[in-house]
Amino acid sequence: MREILECLMEARDLGESVVVATIVDVEGSAYRREGTKMVFRASGPTSGTLSAGCLEEDLRYRAAELLQANRAAILTYDLSVEDDLSWGRGPGCNGVLTVLVEPVHWFDKGCSGSYWRTVLDEMNTGTSISTIRKIDMSSNRILDHAVFRQNHFAVRSFQQSEPFAKTKLQLFSDVWRSASVQVGSQLYFLDYLEPKEQVTIFGAGPDVEPVVALLTKVHFDVTVVDHRPARLSCARFPDAKRRICARPENANSISLPEASYALIMTHSFQDDVLWLGHLLRFDLRYLGVLGPQIRTQKLFDRLGIENAAQRARVHSPMGVSIAAEGPEEIAVSVVAQLIAQRHANDRQRWMYTACTSTIL
Repeated sequence: MREILECLMEARDLGESVVVATIVDVEGSAYRREGTKMVFRASGPTSGTLSAGCLEEDLRYRAAELLQANRAAILTYDLSVEDDLSWGRGPGCNGVLTVLVEPVHWFDKGCSGSYWRTVLDEMNTGTSISTIRKIDMSSNRILDHAVFRQNHFAVRSFQQSEPFAKTKLQLFSDVWRSASVQVGSQLYFLDYLEPKEQVTIFGAGPDVEPVVALLTKVHFDVTVVDHRPARLSCARFPDAKRRICARPENANSISLPEASYALIMTHSFQDDVLWLGHLLRFDLRYLGVLGPQIRTQKLFDRLGIENAAQRARVHSPMGVSIAAEGPEEIAVSVVAQLIAQRHANDRQRWMYTACTSTIL
């Protein structure tokens, strides 16, 4: 979803129409699950995949037709048959996929344009959201949508007579998954959407440059913090979303989002003491310190932190153990550990989903 959001935001900023294909229902096994998306831009490029290569060419053809006609469609692909004329030719393809394919014209007041403008605006706040869309299967029309954030509706167009929407969203927003519920000819598609994870790096030395470049390639949102304006130039960090000039003595001026990532890479013991003391106040998904473990233990000693649970929150040495040498290899090591942490959280969510899927 992270690269899909980037693609949609870029198209929106250019005013370029797109077609979004979303898996809204899966029967049996499939390569991808409900909520998986693919974007077809009017200028030709695509982002994302819905299968292992079984469907994409057909979807490209259908997307061009629907964009020209400016109408949505519900497509069904049966991947369970394995003859040469069927769709099921890729590994993991052995189910039936229902796919919503919708043109999005950013300045159109129609349902799809309004919905995706709202989603991107909400994603820019850095908050995960749940949405529900009401689709009439007989006419291929998207009738209504609602956006649910932090236990309240951010946007709603459902009628008050449909308490189903809010009831399901309140339950579903804690399950972190996409799913669908059909009631008669109406399909209610519930989608869970996450913004890009935010990484804040403290330090702007030469070894930080390849870390930032690699993090952005794998769709993290990166902020670099350093007290040296010359080191924070756009030329050194063209991919960083934010570059903040701040001294560690003024650490209280820096606030980090909940469940974000932080890396301390200043190469200054005193600066690391100040930044670490500040960052331990936040509920972070990942906190890493560059350097050997014995050095990090000295940081804790200087801060007077003896609590084992507090010390265990910090990854030190930072990065996956691959005997890395040089800035580029160290960057691979560090980014690999953040990717592992990202997907560890995904697995936990799917495990929780398996236990709670009956609410849908």
